[in-house]
Amino acid sequence: MVWLLFFPNAPYIITDLIHLHSRNDVPQWFDAAMIFTASLTGLWIGCISLMQMENLWRTKLPNIKASLFIAAILLLCGFGIYLGRVLRFNSWDVLMDPIDLCKVIAKRILFPWEYIKTWSVTLLFAGLMWVAYLQVKNLAK
Repeated sequence: MVWLLFFPNAPYIITDLIHLHSRNDVPQWFDAAMIFTASLTGLWIGCISLMQMENLWRTKLPNIKASLFIAAILLLCGFGIYLGRVLRFNSWDVLMDPIDLCKVIAKRILFPWEYIKTWSVTLLFAGLMWVAYLQVKNLAK
């Protein structure tokens, strides 16, 4: 559970690309290169971490398909990225502000049609992570 709480932080770095803007003191290409490198690193580390958890899953719960585990984790990851980037929650809000966090999550689960952006961002990042995960997994073979 602790791993799952922090897992979305790895691909979350991709969303830092929204901070790119022109400045006089530093060329924009430099910031872009730095954020892109950090994003790729986070994505890679996240995928390696997920591969390790998949192997653990296969060992501990071999009767439940690992692909279902991966799909669920990636959906939760996409949702976590939404909570962080759009709603500005952090991993530690589970301990520091659990009531507000639970209210926000419950509303989006109970009334999904009222939160199309929530589910669009969630699915977008889950899909992005799925593609990245498959690529990293193929490279690891």
